[in-house]
Amino acid sequence: MEFKPELIDSRLEDLIPGYLKNILDNFEKLKELYLEKNYSEMKKNCHKVLGTAVSYGFFQLDTLISQLQGNLHSLDLSEIEMDMKNLNDYFIFIRSEYKNLIGPD
Repeated sequence: MEFKPELIDSRLEDLIPGYLKNILDNFEKLKELYLEKNYSEMKKNCHKVLGTAVSYGFFQLDTLISQLQGNLHSLDLSEIEMDMKNLNDYFIFIRSEYKNLIGPD
């Protein structure tokens, strides 16, 4: 899957570093829940991101999380695995693309 830089509204630029840190932390929690097979908490985690991703201009994240949430509802384990891989790839891209806003790991 190929990702493109998001078009971030200049009025939100000061808020983006904090948002990026939050969604990266959120993804780390999502990975933990996935390893624990805690699908109900994963759904809650997805819901938190869906409430903010589009507001901050992260449309690709919204799409990925929406797909994951749908597959969590149907418990399609092979699709959940693929969704987690796609999210991992997305966050590798985010860390690279926005490293000047995130700072060191």
